[in-house]
Amino acid sequence: MFNLRSHRLSALFVALALTLSLAGATDAHEAHGKPALLQVGDCDTLGGAAFTLVGVGAEEAADGLPIEPPAAIGPDSASEVTTSTSTVAVTVDEIVAGGHAIVVYASDEEMDNPIACGAVGGIQLGDDLVVGLEPVGDDGQSGIAFLRTGGTEATVTIILTDESTHGNEEESEATLEA
Repeated sequence: MFNLRSHRLSALFVALALTLSLAGATDAHEAHGKPALLQVGDCDTLGGAAFTLVGVGAEEAADGLPIEPPAAIGPDSASEVTTSTSTVAVTVDEIVAGGHAIVVYASDEEMDNPIACGAVGGIQLGDDLVVGLEPVGDDGQSGIAFLRTGGTEATVTIILTDESTHGNEEESEATLEA
């Protein structure tokens, strides 16, 4: 015999469980930071993804393991800095020779909205290739990336600054008003 009350209660539990699991998935995506890719091409003509990098500002890796954030030191007025470090199975020389760009996106849901991009090339600083990352779009962020070869792999460290959080905004406004 069909019991309408039991059916409604079951449907409510299923809907609640689905809502909670979707909320957890959204939180997990946010915990993965801003998506970052090593893509074929340059910032004007991006091709496909060659490597997926750890998200910038990630609190956990794609496998769910926590990522220890760097320690912040200095005054609260210092600009906010977010980072990520990834290892890819190719050398820096191969990345440069292949014509690649490092691209950071606003979110998993906005993979058509890059916020920073830099063609892999730049200056050699010790063992590191330093690549400039230019802001893209209205929400763009500037930064740099360091690439270092270790055997047959490369370590890619991305550093972005959020200029909108710079602690000197009040000081700049006060200067303008004076």
